[in-house]
Amino acid sequence: MPSQWVLLIALVLISFYLLKSKPTANSQAIRRLVLIVALLAGVVLVLVPDLLFNTATLLGVKEGSDLLLYLFIVAMMFYIVHQYRRMLFFEKLNTDLAREIALLRAEMDEKTSKR
Repeated sequence: MPSQWVLLIALVLISFYLLKSKPTANSQAIRRLVLIVALLAGVVLVLVPDLLFNTATLLGVKEGSDLLLYLFIVAMMFYIVHQYRRMLFFEKLNTDLAREIALLRAEMDEKTSKR
């Protein structure tokens, strides 16, 4: 089963890559926890492929590949929402920084014009 080894190596490499990023401590801990759970689920599903089919039939899904697609869609939706919220945070941060710079420049101009 060489494909299982390739998939396992790919999952491990992806997890190491994602663990290297360093955002805030709270979101980093949550992201690492979700990543570890997803990695372990991926390893289990690669080693025991029948488990995906059995889980799919238990959940009422026709095939394991359909269940995998559904899980992928849900994961991508969470990712999109996370990125959107992150983008909003950085836009607000940039706005606050621009306002602060504008206020400091106005204050500096006021001090230099008084001299």
